[in-house]
Amino acid sequence: MRKPLIGVDVDLTVVDPVTSEHGWVKWYHDQTGHDIYEDVIGKEFHLDDLMHNHHDPMSFWKNPNLYDKLQPMEGSVRVLKALSEKYTIAFVSHCYPEHHHSKHLFLKRHFPFMHGFIDTGDKHLVRPDIFIDDYAKYLRQVKDFNPDCRCIKIK
Repeated sequence: MRKPLIGVDVDLTVVDPVTSEHGWVKWYHDQTGHDIYEDVIGKEFHLDDLMHNHHDPMSFWKNPNLYDKLQPMEGSVRVLKALSEKYTIAFVSHCYPEHHHSKHLFLKRHFPFMHGFIDTGDKHLVRPDIFIDDYAKYLRQVKDFNPDCRCIKIK
């Protein structure tokens, strides 16, 4: 009998935001001397504007070794391992081509019980029974495409 599928996002869902998002904030400050939150809050902006014509604002995420030093969120390995007894666990995450390999190795290293890794921005096409993500947009898309899916938002 097939075990139900849990689709799990990676960034800010199982990857510790202190090492990922905050790493981007530090990188941005090191590149520009600016605080990304001060540059963004309450303003309409384009990502190109964030780097003040210095660098591609997304180049932090294009680092081929990005996930080598990142850590899982506290409790995420324990909880997903316990769930893997009754559910199939697959990670569903969008990657830049440059960091795909690093992210996949991160998942294999910390979640060896996973059944798979799907690199896509079209998460709604995966059709899991349960979907866990931090981004409401993806949860809405999954629910619209698969109304029977139970969607869980990570804060």
